[in-house]
Amino acid sequence: QATIPPYCDEEGLGYANRGRCRTILSGRGAAISVRAVPLPRSVYECLCSRKLVEGSEDDLVTVGKALKCGSDEDTFAAPAILEVLLDLLDDIDGNGNALLESSALSRGYSVKAVQSGNGEVYVPRNEESKKGEGNNAADLEGLGEYQITQKFLHEGLCSPGDLSDNSGSTSDADKMALQKWRQDMSGSALAGFQLAMRTGPLCEEPVRGVAVLLEAVEIAVTGDAGKRCKIAKDLTGGMVVAALRSGVRCALLTRPARLVEGHLRLTLHSSLAGLGSLHAVLSKRRGKVIRDAMVDGTDLIQVTATIPQAESFSLAPELLKKSSGE
Repeated sequence: QATIPPYCDEEGLGYANRGRCRTILSGRGAAISVRAVPLPRSVYECLCSRKLVEGSEDDLVTVGKALKCGSDEDTFAAPAILEVLLDLLDDIDGNGNALLESSALSRGYSVKAVQSGNGEVYVPRNEESKKGEGNNAADLEGLGEYQITQKFLHEGLCSPGDLSDNSGSTSDADKMALQKWRQDMSGSALAGFQLAMRTGPLCEEPVRGVAVLLEAVEIAVTGDAGKRCKIAKDLTGGMVVAALRSGVRCALLTRPARLVEGHLRLTLHSSLAGLGSLHAVLSKRRGKVIRDAMVDGTDLIQVTATIPQAESFSLAPELLKKSSGE
């Protein structure tokens, strides 16, 4: 579904793979790595109530293993996984979706400043452009930071305790990038998540049952290592909102998805004479009869049925006309 029209026209889909996407802000001044994974209803209820819900243990363990919430069997227990998810939870909506922030990002290990002469982060090129042009210094700026952040993507939601030892020393530029992320960009990322969940990539329908994980951030800076650095380009809140919305939509398109059609539940009363016409109208409109039973003390039959919302227009006039008011 990522290569067949019309799903392949989403901007930035070429940077997404297997539920992950590295979305690049307008002007290439920064990049944010996001991941979309299924969120079972029982786990969502645990996050809402902030306690373990009965019957959710298996789903919590499954989500914990998928997100690598631990490294041994003790940390893969349902209470321990729920504690990790609650600690890293940023937002939760009413449609079964949640926004999480990886431990490496919240502690600043996966927020990297990219020393760039042109003020842009590293953008991987496709195979065709690699064949047509050779590598130059401008194209390789930020490659080191890009490779470092890619390593953090495999660490999982809860990184090991000795992660700081493997991430190298934190420079002043990285500290400045972390401050920029926390003060000016994280709030806009939350708004981008809410917008992406409100209008999904399939027919602009709302998204349900998805957990979005923020994994890494790269911000382009200018200035030498010995001098004071500054953010290379202005990063407005609208740019972050648009980039994260596009990134989440692209990540969703690289994973299996389905459209859910809304149905109405109807309770109808009819006499025996109009029962045939009632069933004919429901069948024509893709309705499904769930139950029918006689109403005590009358000659009426109570019919419980479901019908798609798109097929419900002018239903009452047609029922009256076909059944002659019965």
